[in-house]
Amino acid sequence: SGKRFGVLRLDGGAAASSWLRGALLERLGPSFDGILEKAARGKRNEVAHGTGPADLVEVSEYGMRLVADLFEGQKTGLFLDHRESRRAVRRLSRHKRVLNLYGYTGGFSIAAALGGATLAVTVDVAKPALEMAKRSFEANAATLAEVDRGGAALEHEEIAADVPKFLAEDSREFDVIVSDPPSFAPNRKAKDKAIEAYSKLHAACMQRLAPQGIYVAASCSSHIRPSDFEASLAEGARRAKRHLQILDHHGAPADHPRLLSFPEGDYLKVYVTKPVRRRR
Repeated sequence: SGKRFGVLRLDGGAAASSWLRGALLERLGPSFDGILEKAARGKRNEVAHGTGPADLVEVSEYGMRLVADLFEGQKTGLFLDHRESRRAVRRLSRHKRVLNLYGYTGGFSIAAALGGATLAVTVDVAKPALEMAKRSFEANAATLAEVDRGGAALEHEEIAADVPKFLAEDSREFDVIVSDPPSFAPNRKAKDKAIEAYSKLHAACMQRLAPQGIYVAASCSSHIRPSDFEASLAEGARRAKRHLQILDHHGAPADHPRLLSFPEGDYLKVYVTKPVRRRR
């Protein structure tokens, strides 16, 4: 539509939020046709300035078209902090079978398909999110038709399922697996349980990898430090009887700055790894 919309998340007390909202709208208002305020969990986002979109919106990211719902979607309707991660997965996916776990609206799956994947499977418990993934595949249909897949046709599946159950029941092997679960540690007390949950998830994913496969593991839990997440990767590899090589790791992109005094601001951790089966 050519219109510009933004989504703000305002945390703090009522007075602080009111002041911050006014300052932001004064500064950003002229740049956008509409600005939405991110609501509390489970509630619909509200229009804070101008008008909201009449329908779903399409976001352009490195030539990829992603469909988002700014009113009902989590965060801003897309996880924008993963754009460099999606770009990395796109580079890794040529002629590969790719599994996208906790896939939400399928951003990693679209990136993989545009990168030349022959199979992209998106797994999430939320059926509305998977419908958005289908819409995104439709939005990219013309570009996807031109991608080289080594003579193979693109297959994509959207599966509504609990991820641990899917990994236990689906016996297929994949060349690339992306795991980006919701926060396992909402508070510090949950840290130990979260590390255990990550370890179990890593092990299950590594056991579904084809030889020479790539495992992309992410955590958005601010209470899980990089050293904690690496420990969970090491434990997952031990349980899966794998040696683990870290090929790359990164956090949120440059438009997510943090204060030096606030290490929890480095909430996003993304590791690109290569698990190798141990010799007996």
